[in-house]
Amino acid sequence: MKKIIILIITAFFFIAVATAQNQSYADSLFGVLEKATGVAKVDALNKISFYYLDRDSEKTLIYAKQAEQLAISGGYKKELISTYSNLGIYYNYKKNFTLSFSYYSKAIALAQLLKDDNLLARCYGNMGNMYSDKGEFEQAIKNLNNAFAIYSKRKDTLKMAIAEFGIGKVYNLQGSYSSALEHYLYVLKLIEHKGNYEIQAKCLSNISTIYSDLGDLKLNLEYLNKAIGCFQIINNKKGLSTAYNNMGHTYYLKNEFTKALACYEKSLSLKQQLNDSSGIALALDNIGTVFCSQGKFAQALKYCLHAVSISDKINDQNYLSNSLTHTGRVYAKLKEYYKAQEFINRSIRISEAIGYNENLLYAYSILSEIYAEQGNKIEAYNYLKKYSVLRDSIYDYKSLQKIENLKFKYETEKKEQDIQLLKKDKELQTSELLKNQETIKRKNTVFFFIISGFILAVIAVVIILNQRRKNEKIKMEKQLSDLEHKALQLQMNPHFIFNSLNSISNYIAKNETETARTYLAMFAKLMRQVLENSRAADVPLQKEIDTLKYYLELEKMQCDNKFEFYIDVDKKIDVDALTISPMLIQPFVENSVIHGIKPKKEKGRINIRFGLEDSYLLCEIEDDGVGRSNKTTEAGSSHKSYATQITQERLKIINKNEQFFIHYKDLNNLQANKTGTLVSFKLLYKQEL
Repeated sequence: MKKIIILIITAFFFIAVATAQNQSYADSLFGVLEKATGVAKVDALNKISFYYLDRDSEKTLIYAKQAEQLAISGGYKKELISTYSNLGIYYNYKKNFTLSFSYYSKAIALAQLLKDDNLLARCYGNMGNMYSDKGEFEQAIKNLNNAFAIYSKRKDTLKMAIAEFGIGKVYNLQGSYSSALEHYLYVLKLIEHKGNYEIQAKCLSNISTIYSDLGDLKLNLEYLNKAIGCFQIINNKKGLSTAYNNMGHTYYLKNEFTKALACYEKSLSLKQQLNDSSGIALALDNIGTVFCSQGKFAQALKYCLHAVSISDKINDQNYLSNSLTHTGRVYAKLKEYYKAQEFINRSIRISEAIGYNENLLYAYSILSEIYAEQGNKIEAYNYLKKYSVLRDSIYDYKSLQKIENLKFKYETEKKEQDIQLLKKDKELQTSELLKNQETIKRKNTVFFFIISGFILAVIAVVIILNQRRKNEKIKMEKQLSDLEHKALQLQMNPHFIFNSLNSISNYIAKNETETARTYLAMFAKLMRQVLENSRAADVPLQKEIDTLKYYLELEKMQCDNKFEFYIDVDKKIDVDALTISPMLIQPFVENSVIHGIKPKKEKGRINIRFGLEDSYLLCEIEDDGVGRSNKTTEAGSSHKSYATQITQERLKIINKNEQFFIHYKDLNNLQANKTGTLVSFKLLYKQEL
């Protein structure tokens, strides 16, 4: 408790100091401006203009215009580059990309004329950020690489980190998580021990976004809180507004809607203070999305339409495509399908043009459901197919594996660097002790005890440092284990997906309209459920049961109602409060269907039971199929279940250092002419309060 109080006091101290220093810096600039003339006055106006960029953007415009007029009349070309850069940043904040591009182009031309590499690199960086905000990612990376090349040649580590951060942000917007994380980790390596809270905060914030997209909400909140702490120290309202927006998104994924609304409203308030139109549009859209999830569709539509209007006005393609999709979703909830299609189709056109894959995935899913509800099975089938192909490309296993390798590489390099630093410290200490050995012998007993105390203190520091490194290593190993868990979790069985799509296609070809519609609607619900579950680390047991029901109903239709299934849950279990990792049970159920029931000539039965045993959830899957001893001869093949293998590996990770088993029992009874298999296993669960 004492440590917590000290940390809080320290944090408030740094915030107060930073705020006082910022105000002191502003006062000193105005003091210079009052006395300055000529080029010194232009320089002061430029610095004041830049100071207000994240604080009061309208003052940025006022002082930049004064600087522009004075620099042109006085012929101060070098200072005019900074003026044009500030104006370019201002209009970029306002999403007026035409004027922003114009001022950046003027700045680049002047920097090339003066052969000033430092200013030229800054201009390339600004132009790259503008293209990124505009959604033209190829041009963004090109300009940011130009800036990085110049800074690298000049060995300017801090500015190299700024350019590298911009490149990582572009890859992040494109959904290329492994490339984004590679650049972010390099940024943290460049600025390590430099004390630059601005870049560190933004980098931590964006890393938290990647963990959110991977479904690790605990790490997402951890990195967000670190980022918010850095932003508060430097009083960066723009960074704080973005961090609160991201935190709201995390609470939204956790279905904690009250906390999500509170964060989004904080973000909206800060964006309004900054006059940030695109940020205001984003906050409005997010608030509308929360209201939609709460079933408050009238309030949701009001906020979403307002967000569309602002995004359309400022021509922000990223936010516009998001707002259009969410507005379409609200109209779909209101059963106004034609309006929903109008908004979502426009969103798809924009997202395809700018390569916004995450929004495309969501739009395809909603549009497929709308067409299924309308009975348009052909279009529903087409968008399900698009969804399936795009999802496989986004959640590629190799991409996740590359992230694990990068984190391991960063940990190893950091550890080696720490070892070298400790080695140098030890060598210096040893050398110092040898030089003073003769002097120490001549000192009295008191001095001897002082030296001994110093040595003991050094040893204690080394021990503490070693313990910290061990703790960091354990933490990193857990993160790597979590990523491994995610990589396994994101694997889907493509055979079932494409078999289902082929079944839908066959029903359509046979003109069995009603059957096709029923199958298609159920398949759409299953795919939507799988999409939602894959983004969460844990899901309520009820959701897992619903997923099993959708899956079994589809399998039942595929094999002409050859079996019945029953799901029994212990009355002591609250299925809405008890949560488990998703998609753990389905592979074993699939084995029962494919290797137990289908080879059987008679009609079969599958029983799924859930019960509590100690601190575990006991899961049992029982079938009266051909049994394990007969399935190779009955099925005609020795099929190897990769899905079951993956699930076993996931269970080992989930139950690490805990009790773990998967028990298979043959239920064959020759006298009663009965066959079958019972699969049972335990897994850890969480209980929501």
